[in-house]
Amino acid sequence: MLTAAEQAAAAVWDAARAHSQAGATAAGRELAATVAGVIALDAAVSCAHDLIQVLGGVGYTWEHDAHLYYRRALSLRALLGPSAAGAERAAALALGGARRRLSVELAAEGQEVRDRIRAELTALAAGDPASYPERLALGGWVMPHLPHPWGRAAGPLEQVVIAEELQAAGLRPANLAIGAWVVPTLVQHGTREQRERFIPPTLRGELSWCQLFSEPGAGSDLAGLSTRAEPVPGGWRITGQKIWTSLARQAQWAICIARTDPAAARHDGISYFLVEMSSPGVEVRPLRVLHAEQLAHARGGTRLCPGQLLQCHPQAEQIQGMALTHEAAELLQVGGPGGGDFKQLRDPGSVAPGGRQRHPLVG
Repeated sequence: MLTAAEQAAAAVWDAARAHSQAGATAAGRELAATVAGVIALDAAVSCAHDLIQVLGGVGYTWEHDAHLYYRRALSLRALLGPSAAGAERAAALALGGARRRLSVELAAEGQEVRDRIRAELTALAAGDPASYPERLALGGWVMPHLPHPWGRAAGPLEQVVIAEELQAAGLRPANLAIGAWVVPTLVQHGTREQRERFIPPTLRGELSWCQLFSEPGAGSDLAGLSTRAEPVPGGWRITGQKIWTSLARQAQWAICIARTDPAAARHDGISYFLVEMSSPGVEVRPLRVLHAEQLAHARGGTRLCPGQLLQCHPQAEQIQGMALTHEAAELLQVGGPGGGDFKQLRDPGSVAPGGRQRHPLVG
C-alpha cells in the first residue's frame, strides 16, 4: 500500500509540476497528466481495498471510514474511465515522441559530480557507436556501484547522476537481465579466473545468463533441493530438474545450485555451479503459462570441469541469498532488467482481469 501510494503521489506531483514548468511541451504535460490518472486511480482503489482487508470485519461496518474511501475511489475511477484507456493514450503519446525528462535537483557539490560525469560521457558518445559496449564496460558505466575494475565504486548520488547522464548522452549500456545479479556474485565470490572469464563479456552484453534454482515440487526451497552434483574424475556430474527458468532457451550460461553432500542437514551440503547451457546432457523444454510468456523446464545430467564450481558448502546458501537480493534490487529499477516500455502498454496481454491495466513502465 505504501509503495502504491508513493507512486501515485509522485505521478500526481509530476503532473502538477509539468503544468507550471517553463519549457514543458503540451504533449509532455498531457503525458504527465495521463500517467498520473493511470497510476493514481488504480492505486486509490487497491489501497482502499487492502485497507479493508487489513482491518477485517470492522472495515465493512459504519464504525470505520474505510468504506467511504473505497466508495470514493471506485466512483472516481468509474467517472473518469478505466485505466486501460489512459494507458492506451499514454502509449500513443509516448510513441508520438512525448517525453518527461526527470532529474534530481542537486546541491553544489552534487553539481560538480554531474559536470564531471557529463564531460566523460560526452567524450565517450563522440566516438564510434560500435565501440560503445566495450567502452561502457571498461569505464565501469554498466554497473557503476561495483568496485573497480568492474564498476566505479559509485555511491547512491553518483549512481543516480550516471543513470541520468547516460540517458542524456544517448548511451544505453547492455541490458544484462539475469547477468545483473550474476556479476556481483562473481565479483564477491568468484575466483580470479572466473571473474576474468565471465564478467567482461557479460558487461558488454555478449554473454547471457539464466538461473537454475527452482525445482518441480520444491520451488526455491533449499530444504527440498533434489538436484545432485557428484564428484567424478575431471570435475562434477550434475543430475536433476529445474523449472521456471526464464531465458533458458537464450542463455549461454546458468548459475545452478545442487546438493553435493546428501548426508548433511537439508539446508546444508549445497554448492553453487556455473553451467554452460549447451553442455551435452542439458535439455530445455518450453513451459507455457497463462499469460503466454514462455518459461522453461531444464532437465538432464551434465559434466562440469572443476573451474565451474563457484562455491562449495557451507557458503552456497548465503551466495544464493546474495544473488536473489541483487535480483530484487535490479527488478525495482524502472527500465532496468525486466523493465517494460510504452509499447508493452498496448499489448492486450498486459490487461489484468476486470480491465485493469498492468503498467510495466510506471508501476
